[in-house]
Order: sequence, then structure tokens, then C-alpha cells
Amino acid sequence: MFHSGTRFAIIGAGPGGLSAALALRKKGYSNIEIFEKETAAGGKVNSYIYEGKPYELGAILLTANFHEVKKIADEFSIPMRNYHSPSLVDEDGKIYRFKDWTGANFSKLELIKATIRYVWLSVQEKTQMQVGLEAVPDSLTLTMDKYICMHKLEPLSHPMEPMMVGLGYGYFKEIPAAYIMKLFSLLFWAKLRKALTFGKTSLSTPVHGYQHLWQTVASSLAVHLNSPVEKIEKDGHCWKVKTVNGTKTFDQIILSVTPDISANLLPEIPQLARLAKEVRYYDYQVTVVKIDNFEREKTWYLRKNRQRDQLGQPIAITSPHPDANVYMVYTQTDKTINEDQILTNIKLTIQQMGGMVTEVLTHKKWRYFPHVSGKTIKSGFYEAWAGLQGRDGLWFTGGVFNFETVEHTIQYSNHLVNNMMTQQNHLNQSESKTLMLRKFSPSKGKGPVTHKIAK
Repeated sequence: MFHSGTRFAIIGAGPGGLSAALALRKKGYSNIEIFEKETAAGGKVNSYIYEGKPYELGAILLTANFHEVKKIADEFSIPMRNYHSPSLVDEDGKIYRFKDWTGANFSKLELIKATIRYVWLSVQEKTQMQVGLEAVPDSLTLTMDKYICMHKLEPLSHPMEPMMVGLGYGYFKEIPAAYIMKLFSLLFWAKLRKALTFGKTSLSTPVHGYQHLWQTVASSLAVHLNSPVEKIEKDGHCWKVKTVNGTKTFDQIILSVTPDISANLLPEIPQLARLAKEVRYYDYQVTVVKIDNFEREKTWYLRKNRQRDQLGQPIAITSPHPDANVYMVYTQTDKTINEDQILTNIKLTIQQMGGMVTEVLTHKKWRYFPHVSGKTIKSGFYEAWAGLQGRDGLWFTGGVFNFETVEHTIQYSNHLVNNMMTQQNHLNQSESKTLMLRKFSPSKGKGPVTHKIAK
């Protein structure tokens, strides 16, 4: 890769940036500094501590096949605990286990056929389990509802749809299947593992909170908190990173931030701004409330609220601790829906389920799940990003490049350090000092056009 004294700056101390730092350290690099604008590390992994117990305002669960997260947890001796399996609340208010709802709506033969079709698809469309979103088949650029219909996957997808929406990943009529199938693959194989282990839970969460894991990781690295980056400027063969606390010089920069932030920090690269304009987000809110007369250590996904016309209604409710009447409630929202409306909807939903909200403890609204349209994927969006990777020592990671889960983000950061950096360094050393970039042309609806940028 690079010489042992290479100076690395990483912008962002969420899972993407921290896991990139760990991967670099395992390669033998020690001159690594991480800049984080917030007062604590973790990014969208954000734990609210109430009466000594963690309540997750961001990422919460690990499935059995979150291998990269578990490797890091094991490395730092982070204790985990099992998390209960969720239930599905149907349109009529009846509560089912997921497999029971499927059995009530589809025959065993339909389920078997859909499972066989899915396994075949996962083999054919290898991108579902590969890192990144480059060169995806055209079928995966269809919205998820059209993809399901095309491949007759309803027995598998219909029970999982409210879970996907409840986790913050948008609506099946809007999101390209390339994204949803990434998570679908993890959930499918986790459920299969659960079946093969006779019902043993496949979900877990860190005992002391998910953010505690990343704060522990951060404590082993040179992380500068309260250090928002104001500017990144080229200085000969190096880069100057200016923060509120001063300016430092580095050889390589990894930006683990959203594309619009990268574009703002690097205005001299206009292609970043063009790519950033294509990225969409969802407004996603987590509200922590106290509820009386309600079951504990349960999770409910509300099927009736899985469509956009129910925006602002709670889509998921979970009780993480059996000895506390504190719950997290998840809502897809937007700028037209105010906080009072969201709270009113939460209270009414809980009341209809037999409980009563007695206190609101806190809430957190996220600009969540960066993604692009299927048309934009086909136009070469991800190939354009691949062309930018390594240009003059700039690298990019984060949820938009693979999928917005902690596991997928770590996968991409590891791929960036272990594969892309190695390949790029080989290119710089063995070929002419030019870099092939892909010019993104979404308006033409065509693939990327390559051209050379002088170094």
C-alpha cells in the first residue's frame, strides 16, 4: 500500500471512519487521526442512557450474520445480550409472530417456491452479498415492489416489509431493490439460521449500549472530538485539514461523511457536488417514552403504517428492558409533520394497543438512509464514485456506498482499506501517473464516460 509513515486523516468518527482506522492499524499504520464534530464518537449509533440503562436512538440490533460488528465487539471484549424476536401487528390489530402471519396468508407450497426462487436469485445476482453497489443487474434497479412482483417473492417479502420500513429504509414503492435486498439477505439467512437452531434467537445488542462499543473503539485511537472540519485544501502532494482547533497536514484523507458534506469540504472537485445532488434521504425519528399497562421486552412492527400515506404514524415500537416501562418508538416523517403531530400519533396508537404514554423522555430525528433512484444507479452513479476513489489521496466511505447498516458500512470500509487502496497504489506505481475517472451524466441516462485526469 503506502509507506509506513503515511499520515492518514479520517473525517467522521462513526462506524465507517472508526472501522477504517482499525483496518489501517492492522495494516501497520500508526499515524492516523480522526476528526469528529460531535462530543462523542458513534455517528448514527447513538445511545440515550436513562436510569443506568441504554436506549438506542440509532442502530440497535445485530443479526447472527453481522460478522464484522461481532469481530470488533470480540476484539474489544464488548459483552452482548440476546434481544427478543419481533412481532407483527396486522391491519386489524391482531398480533402475530412473523412465521405465523406468513402461514395465515400463504400456503407452505407458496413459501417453499418463493424460498427456492430467492436462493436462486441470490446466486445469480451476486451483488446482493458483494461489497458495494457497482454493476448491479438492471432488475435490481427496479423499485422493490416491482422486483417482488417480477420474481414472485411475496411470501418472503410481505411479512418483512413493515420491518424494513420500521428500520428506516423507506418504502417498497420508492426504493430500488438493490438496497433492500442487501438487508433482506441478512434477515433471510438469519431467519434460516434461527430455524436450523430450533428457535434460538438470532438478534443481539451490546449490554452497555451500541454507542459504548464505538466509544470503546474510539478510546484506542487518536480521535479529536468537538473538531468539525471547516476546509480541506490541497498543498502540493499533501492535504491540509482545517478544523476549529487548527490546521494539520496529511498524505491521505478518508471522508466518512455524507456526499453533500464531502462536496462542501472539497468544492474544487465539481463532480462531488453533481453526485451529492442525486442522493436522497428519509427523515426518521426515534422517540423514547414511558408507557403504562403495556407488555415489556417486546417489539412490534405495525403493518398498517408501512405505506407513505401513513407518514408520521409510528411503524415500530420496542421495549429493550424487562424491568423498565421505557420504550423506543420509530416514525418515518418529513418536514411537513411537526413534533406535536408525531407525539399525538404515538399516544393514540399506544392507546389503541391498550397502553398509555405517561412521559416523553427524549427524541432524535435523523436524516437517514442515503440512497439514489434506480435510474441514477443505471446512469453510473456508483461507477463514478469508484473513479473518484484514491484521486490525489482522497477516499470515501459510509452508508451510501453499500447500505445504511453498521455491518454494511464496516464491510465497505474494510474493502476500501484492504482492496481498493492496495489496487490504487499499485496503479500509481506501475502505470502512468494518470487516474481514470468516470464522468457521471444522469441527464443523458447513459453509463459513465471515462477520461483522464493529470496528476
